[in-house]
Amino acid sequence: MLTAGFTAFCQYLLTAFVLGALIGLERQWHNAVAGLRTNILVSVGAAVFVLAGSLTDSHDFRVAAQIVSGIGFIGGGAILREGLTVRGVNTAATLWCSAAIGVLCGFGHIREAAATSAVILFANTVLRPVTYFIQHKVEMRREIETQYLCRVGCRTLDEMRLRKAAVQFIETLDLLVRSIHSEANAATGVSEIKIAVASRRRDDLLIEKVVDHLNEDAGVTALSWERMEHGGTGE
Repeated sequence: MLTAGFTAFCQYLLTAFVLGALIGLERQWHNAVAGLRTNILVSVGAAVFVLAGSLTDSHDFRVAAQIVSGIGFIGGGAILREGLTVRGVNTAATLWCSAAIGVLCGFGHIREAAATSAVILFANTVLRPVTYFIQHKVEMRREIETQYLCRVGCRTLDEMRLRKAAVQFIETLDLLVRSIHSEANAATGVSEIKIAVASRRRDDLLIEKVVDHLNEDAGVTALSWERMEHGGTGE
């Protein structure tokens, strides 16, 4: 059976923290329900229950084994689903760790309980901004395609040149040209070029950059753009 003094206990506790954090970072980055803090808490809690058994007579620890089973019901009650959102997973994991601390205290392992409490408080307070930062990055990288329609008025003589120039510049900005259509007015000698552009996310400033670039051409007489949302006009 594993035996653990206080120093060894802290080493095992830190190892569980680090390994749980590595798994949690991957889960947090992929926007999973159980993210960084939850995985740390579950890893630490499980390690503490096992370590508590190594510090205690196996006969006495049978009582703690029943606590491990019972805490699952309480943790399950803390988890709520609201539509597509699941809440309370981190709370349930914290309850799991609190039960482990209670077991340590019950068997008189106060130093170990204090060390575990410090780790849990660190995970739930100091790491909170870290999880928010990762979540923000995840939301920023989500690729939600947005459609734009650019209208370019120009002299008919410059139409083909401007079409080619517009497509080339748009593609340098990592945008996708969905379609391009021109209408010429023979009476006025003016054409309108309609360019449907797709962006992997909403980026109005990038479309403004396209418009500003085209506006530098002497052949352009009018410019406008609009954002298309759910088949409608956004601007």
